[in-house]
Amino acid sequence: MALRQPNPRIMPGFDYLQAAELIHVARLAVARGSFLRSESEAYSYLTFLLDRLYEYNETYKLRIPPVLYSVRFGNGWYNVTYNVSAGFYAYYDVVYIGNYTKQREVSLVYYKFELRYYHNYTGPWGYVLLYPDLWDPLGQADIEKVGDGEWIVGVPASEEYRLEDNFGISLWIRP
Repeated sequence: MALRQPNPRIMPGFDYLQAAELIHVARLAVARGSFLRSESEAYSYLTFLLDRLYEYNETYKLRIPPVLYSVRFGNGWYNVTYNVSAGFYAYYDVVYIGNYTKQREVSLVYYKFELRYYHNYTGPWGYVLLYPDLWDPLGQADIEKVGDGEWIVGVPASEEYRLEDNFGISLWIRP
């Protein structure tokens, strides 16, 4: 009887780098979709970005597997889930705490909110929470960081107002 000869092979696997790349394109797609307030725009843009990523995948042998994915938006959250162990979730919660008057060219009423905001990145490493910085593209809001993911925000009254994090994701503040 003949002995079997071992045939060692290296099996490429899905690892931290591949999951991070998938999360990165998910975050880019959410930034575009959140600005337009369109889940379908985020889905379409994610499809476009993944097509580009797979072109690089072939050229540079990045070992990113083909994936299935879903994009879902809700009131105060954005979620992209892949069928591999990778995902992106952004969550914000806004609580009205009062109003105040601010003197500009004219006297304006501002609504004051407590805002909590974070990103959750899920991958083979488990999960990572990130507390992005916020800014106001129009320069009219009062923004004060009071802790990790905790903010006091004042926005002009009677208008829905858009803030943005440092990744371009829009947060819509509704009076």
